[in-house]
Amino acid sequence: MRQSPVIVSSFEEDLPKDTVTGSAYAELTATHKALDVAQNMKEPAYLIISADTVVECQGHILEKPADSADAKRMLDMLNGSSHQVHTGVALATPVTSSEDGAIEWAVHSFVETTTVTFDNLSSGEIDAYVASGEPFGKAGSYGIQGKAAPFVQSINGCYFNVVGLPLHRLSKELNTLIDSGTLKLM
Repeated sequence: MRQSPVIVSSFEEDLPKDTVTGSAYAELTATHKALDVAQNMKEPAYLIISADTVVECQGHILEKPADSADAKRMLDMLNGSSHQVHTGVALATPVTSSEDGAIEWAVHSFVETTTVTFDNLSSGEIDAYVASGEPFGKAGSYGIQGKAAPFVQSINGCYFNVVGLPLHRLSKELNTLIDSGTLKLM
């Protein structure tokens, strides 16, 4: 099996958060990332998969923390409560080439949501976790697959969604695209 390259999107994750839900924000951001990569491809692609994960708590969309204070603020908000983790996924496939050689792209997107409930954490636990450096680069300032695993009292939904890519749903959506003829097996 040939390994596919990972291409990082240059799309700035800065869509306005005050007019959309967390799920819509994640799905829109994933779509913009896929189209950004598609438009900057040097060679034709068969399929582009992009994703964006956000945490939504008390009506606030939480992305990656800017610094330690921001990480602590987010963890304080999540402490002892339930929140939603939304992962938007966009699947971009080339559909036609225009006369000038530009490729047109069709995007199929979806969002998966998992509810996570945090236990009551002490300020010392939060401070130690932030000091570990693990919250940085993670939506909502935590990684369920890492040192924050003991913070999680329960989850309702897909564990892999919280990690960052809902594998079961992704495989179902890819099969739907294959069955519809939108995505052809090579």
